[in-house]
Amino acid sequence: MTSTFMKFKDLKKLWKVSICDALIWLVVFLATCFIDIPFGLVTGFGFSLLTIVYRSQYGGRTTLGRAGTTGIYSELKRFDKLEEVDRIKIIRFDGPVYFASAESFQNTIYRLSGLDPSKTKHHHRHHHKHLIIHCCNKSRKQADDVTLEGSPGGDPTGSVTDPQVQADAETEQTAQNSPTANDLRFIILDASSWLFIDTVGIRAITNVVKQYAFLGVEVFIANCRLSLLRHFETSGAYAVLPADHFFVTLHDAVLVAQDYLASNRPVVSSLVSAVEVSDKNGKNDGCGSDFEEIFEDSVLEVL
Repeated sequence: MTSTFMKFKDLKKLWKVSICDALIWLVVFLATCFIDIPFGLVTGFGFSLLTIVYRSQYGGRTTLGRAGTTGIYSELKRFDKLEEVDRIKIIRFDGPVYFASAESFQNTIYRLSGLDPSKTKHHHRHHHKHLIIHCCNKSRKQADDVTLEGSPGGDPTGSVTDPQVQADAETEQTAQNSPTANDLRFIILDASSWLFIDTVGIRAITNVVKQYAFLGVEVFIANCRLSLLRHFETSGAYAVLPADHFFVTLHDAVLVAQDYLASNRPVVSSLVSAVEVSDKNGKNDGCGSDFEEIFEDSVLEVL
């Protein structure tokens, strides 16, 4: 015990290095002094487990930026010259995604992306109904253009456009004016710090994907370990988050996202996948029924 008291003076230095380690030492010291040595060791072990859970829930969470046009990405708060990629949000979640950190993972994505699906779902419900109709009608849009020249009782030089085409034009304008369409279109998750994931963690990830798909936002994952990819494959998560949404590096994911943005293609792949999975599982996860209702209404309007 004498040597233990002598080490008490090192507590201040330990506190500066790691607060959690200092608290563990202090808890073990107090339990040993006021109770006994075996109880102090058991108490220290239990408290250490609590600190591990705490660190996994409240570890590093940050958005990443790119250095110019290079493929170098780092934390925005560390370097002033880093810039976010336009309409793309890159998020790093440090730590495993498992049952103890699943809720924290979802809240972190919502907070750092600046787009909370639970607060914006009702606002975008009407927009995505029109977006789906627009996608269905786009292939036949030119065929529906009707120009009537020299019609009786009308302007000989005038033209009349099919009302369906006007509706499609309004739909496209609505899509362009949508906050989601003009701002966030892609979220890229940096999985380099994901040591492991479990079933609850996979469910949290796929739930995030489905909720953002409802808003027209695609989710990519980069720097994912091979062992984690096997978990995604065996769990059936590829049905919601396709294999082509996983990338070796962040820069690869950014380039693919920018290619989508340059081509101005609607992002609906994950939306369709989410509906299919909801149908197969027969579960209502809070967004599956919304998907089904929107698709049913949209198809009826197209027909």
